Amino acid sequence: MMQEAIEVIRLLWKGEIADHYGTYYIVEKAKVFSLPETPPPIIVSATGPIAARVAGASGDQLVLPMSDPEKVRAVMDVFRAAGGAGKPRMTQPSFCYHEDEARAKEIAYGWWPIAANRGQINRELPSWKHNEQVAGMVTPEKVAEKVVCSPDLKRFVAEVRSAEDLGYDRISLHQVGLEQEGFLAFARGRLLPALW
Repeated sequence: MMQEAIEVIRLLWKGEIADHYGTYYIVEKAKVFSLPETPPPIIVSATGPIAARVAGASGDQLVLPMSDPEKVRAVMDVFRAAGGAGKPRMTQPSFCYHEDEARAKEIAYGWWPIAANRGQINRELPSWKHNEQVAGMVTPEKVAEKVVCSPDLKRFVAEVRSAEDLGYDRISLHQVGLEQEGFLAFARGRLLPALW
């Protein structure tokens, strides 16, 4: 289904009146009138081998959450083998920068409790009420196992280096909560210089 969706998107990006009669989608006399000069990359999320094959064969970039290193390596291997060799591989580690580590854990727990959930649960819950119920089953400490909650530069650098070691070449830094200005000042003044 995802592969066919990508085919439809690329067809429409030609800017012509298009028809598509596929297994999952029917498009009749469709046209995109305001196309960019250069189409944006199609970034495909994959956490398993089926999506990794589609990402490698049809996508322009892979996005994969940081998780078990063996799983990440396996997905990247499938992605490369399916045509993704040389294509960008992106992840988004989550951080909660705050001068007070205990407060950082509270903020991360309040804004991003799903970080502590495992498996498919975050993708399978049918409503926001279910998400709230599941969020109540985790603790700030469990969230902090998945979100770097700290003012410690070394922990932030280690998380980014860990992503690089897994084979990611695009790393989006995700600051959890409303403390964006403080994080940006920290990133500009200390984190980014430490990474380069």
